[in-house]
Amino acid sequence: APHGPPASLAVARLTLPHPPRLPLHTHPALLSRPMSVFTLSHRLLGVRAGYSAAGRCVARRVGRPLSTHTPERPELSEPQSEPQSKPQGEASESERPTSQPAAKAAEDADASLRERLLEAALKEVPKHGWNVSAISAGAVACGLAPTAHGILPRGPIELVRYFNTQCDETLRAELEARQEELEQLEVQNRLIIAIETRLNMLHPYVETWPQAL
Repeated sequence: APHGPPASLAVARLTLPHPPRLPLHTHPALLSRPMSVFTLSHRLLGVRAGYSAAGRCVARRVGRPLSTHTPERPELSEPQSEPQSKPQGEASESERPTSQPAAKAAEDADASLRERLLEAALKEVPKHGWNVSAISAGAVACGLAPTAHGILPRGPIELVRYFNTQCDETLRAELEARQEELEQLEVQNRLIIAIETRLNMLHPYVETWPQAL
């Protein structure tokens, strides 16, 4: 069976009086008399009071107090902007240390040490070959530990690359020094001189050069 309202509420609704309708539309002459205005106001107030009393009676029957108090709405305050905090570990521009000069100095020191080690290792290549042994011997010659070959992560590959770079720079410098002489020769003769000069640089390493290839 469908659920309906409580019996007490149904009885209250049945006993709730309806406000009587005033026959204003049938007696317009009532509004033209002064006494009728007073009578009309009195009747309206009486009807309103009776209707309110009936409403309170209904509220008592259903067990709910009739409250005419309107709950006040809480005033919404504007959210206050909190000061933005810096992320943890992040420093301002003024707080950051000037580490760029120090980093550049460290890089220059590493590059200088690598070049010293490669130069010393080249002198050991005729004896040890193009391998880690030559680099370790070069490290000892520089006053470092034999394990300092770890400074060159690619090992002998970096040693061969360094040798080729040094030979190319030496060849360029020598050809520039003989520029006036070479300009008077044909192109074929210029190439012969350049190739011979470059091959002569391999003479100290001719026996171990196949390892580099």
